[in-house]
Amino acid sequence: MQRPYNGKKIAKCLHAGPGQDAVFIGDSTVREVFWATARKLDLAAAKAQNAKVTEKHADISFSSGSAKLDFVWDPFLNSTVLTQSLEAVRTGDTKDIIAKALVLVGGGLWFAKEETDAVAAFKNTMDAIAGRFGNSQYSVSESLRPGHGRVLFMPVQPPFYDRLDVEHKTTIKQEEVDQMNKYMDDLTTIYDMKVLKSFLRMSEHIPAAYQENGLHAIPGIADKQAETVLNYKCNNVDRDYPYAGTCCYEHSMDPSQIVLIGVGFALLALLAFAELQGMHSPLLVMKK
Repeated sequence: MQRPYNGKKIAKCLHAGPGQDAVFIGDSTVREVFWATARKLDLAAAKAQNAKVTEKHADISFSSGSAKLDFVWDPFLNSTVLTQSLEAVRTGDTKDIIAKALVLVGGGLWFAKEETDAVAAFKNTMDAIAGRFGNSQYSVSESLRPGHGRVLFMPVQPPFYDRLDVEHKTTIKQEEVDQMNKYMDDLTTIYDMKVLKSFLRMSEHIPAAYQENGLHAIPGIADKQAETVLNYKCNNVDRDYPYAGTCCYEHSMDPSQIVLIGVGFALLALLAFAELQGMHSPLLVMKK
């Protein structure tokens, strides 16, 4: 069960460490999650600002109180902001002004639209991103701890192909999108990249989950995607488990719990050995 987040809780989460902003980097599918997060911060302000946007392929900033969100238009995932943000997480640099509390990265559809060999170009880009962390003390999506940056990756959002216009139907091929997501799965295993694969299940084969253009999820789905992102980032900061949701929570045990579990397994092993040897355990005798 996911935990709902409002503006106050989002601000608390983002301010739990040195990096105090969230940055959403990628294509229009990432932009939808950016606006959904903005609506959770301040619904009226987000709607008003979105209504004034005239250039879709542009960077956007949104602030509410002490919380700040940035969207960086980077459909080919090669921007300076992406490089700097990932490097800050990789090095654990908390002094750099570009250090972010949360980085959400996603793209792929523009590779399909513009590249001759879309899958190869996408693989090369993802290799360059993941390779930065190969010899690092941090994984790409390092274990979530309060006060540390968090890098999350969106899968390539498959469109609803029946609704695409002629141009997009010609360029965005389902098999290429599938291959890109398969490669994301491979990188998850190698580099511990946190890819939010649940995004795919939210809209897969569900016509009502898509807007009329067939490319973007409806606001209700984008809201759920934003909620997933916030749960992965914030649940360990706002620790009131188990009363307000269990999704994406990093469960931990104190040493005494670990010892008790170890003792329990040892006793079970002794009882099993006694049974095999035909011995009478005191515990078994008491049960009889």
